[in-house]
Amino acid sequence: MILKFYKSDSLTGLVLLPIMALLFWLPGLLNPNTVDFSGASPLYQWLSNLGSPTFSQLLALLIIVISALILNNLINKSELFTGNTLLPALLYVIFMSAIKEHQGLSPIVISNLFWILAVRRLFNIYSQVPCKKEVFDATVFILLGGVFYFPSLLMLALVWIALKIFRPFVWREWVIPFFAFTIFGLYWIVALVWGGALNNWVNYFTFDSEQYYALKIAVSWPYYILLGVVLVLVSFSGYNISRQYKASSLRFRKIIFFFLFIIFLSIAIVSLVQQFSCENVFALVGAVPLSLLIAFYFNYAKKEWLSQLFFYIIFISILVNIYLY
Repeated sequence: MILKFYKSDSLTGLVLLPIMALLFWLPGLLNPNTVDFSGASPLYQWLSNLGSPTFSQLLALLIIVISALILNNLINKSELFTGNTLLPALLYVIFMSAIKEHQGLSPIVISNLFWILAVRRLFNIYSQVPCKKEVFDATVFILLGGVFYFPSLLMLALVWIALKIFRPFVWREWVIPFFAFTIFGLYWIVALVWGGALNNWVNYFTFDSEQYYALKIAVSWPYYILLGVVLVLVSFSGYNISRQYKASSLRFRKIIFFFLFIIFLSIAIVSLVQQFSCENVFALVGAVPLSLLIAFYFNYAKKEWLSQLFFYIIFISILVNIYLY
């Protein structure tokens, strides 16, 4: 029943999305997690101290729902699926809620929002002539994401990847990211010097500062079930994508190629973080690519009963872990 609502873009599914998010986050809202993010960005620390822990939880939930809707909108506009769907939004909310210890306002929650906005701008360069504004905006969005979670700056590579895939070579467009970086950096440094906070930020921009070092995840049997089902669905999605790729238009192939780089960069971020720290951020960093991959399977699944079974196993295993463990 739930999956049926979200396979289309019905108003019912849209209305139910924040209710679904509240269902996953209710225990956290009633008993907010207190996580030490003293190693996180100073801007994040300022934002997290604006209100009570419950306010921070609600703000995180709002950001996740907004991010899910923006992600869903760009997927629908990309014409990746034959019709509009709400599956990417639903899956993003589910994966961002899957680990109860991560249910709170965290740097990656905010960073994901900014680089989803960047990806939306990058999709526009396919049809925009010229596209300098889109390239500049996308670069600034990714830089803003890096201000909250430093490793996400690796997503800057997406700007040049998008130009390579979607556009003929125009050297002026390729230097726009450097121009945006320079302008952003100058404004940021002036603001920090003016506010006397430069030293705090110098310590933040290092890979050896663990932002999630105090976060201990209790691994229970529902996690293993969830992990197993996700791995199966990723393999099924890869098979479906390969079949669609061979028989589809050039536009579809370019979009799929671009999405593959999003997956590769997400894996690179997780690998880099694991190399320099002990942060467990797999679910949060992987939420966007997993939402895209598994939405592809659910949208094109030929055996409806099997897709329903997989979905409810994911849904129930997360609820069991959140409410019973």
